[in-house]
Amino acid sequence: MTIDKSKLYTATIKTTRGDIVIQLNAATAPNAVNNFVFLANQHYYDGTYFWRIEKVGQASPITKETSDLNLIQGGYVNADGSKDKQPPAGPPGYVFNDDPIVNGATYDAGAVAMANAGKNTNGAEFFISTGVNTNLPANYDIFGTVTSGLDVAKSMTPTDKVISVTIAVTNPPPTPTAPAPATTPQLIPATATPKK
Repeated sequence: MTIDKSKLYTATIKTTRGDIVIQLNAATAPNAVNNFVFLANQHYYDGTYFWRIEKVGQASPITKETSDLNLIQGGYVNADGSKDKQPPAGPPGYVFNDDPIVNGATYDAGAVAMANAGKNTNGAEFFISTGVNTNLPANYDIFGTVTSGLDVAKSMTPTDKVISVTIAVTNPPPTPTAPAPATTPQLIPATATPKK
């Protein structure tokens, strides 16, 4: 674990189609964020592609049947889906445990999640939901949210290259403190002055 879970991590994925900015959830998904930050800082994603483009009603590149998903998936693969990116070759070569799945988590447009469920043997691949995906089982580790560039993600094609992924680390804004309750001045009744 090399990240500080109390910090804010922002990833900017620069592609040949434009930038996708992701707010990473280090507090709720520290294992996945730590993995993604590590790989990004090692330039692991440079030169890869979002090889899997799923759009509802179009043929899936996986099943060749009509898709019921809206997502783009990338990682260590080439534009043709082959998994021999150089350098490095293939997956990262280590295993890490997924973070606990948050109850009620949904894959809304902009959700960023690990592409493999369960103990992660391929920690490089991730997907971005480009629409609401109610048909996905709730067991993929959501570790971020797209804050800008969702339109770029929606327009991505398998031949659009990832140029780089950069990570920015900032301190979270201070927690606002509630102002002290206003005190109501007490009214002291005036005493009547007797008339002469």
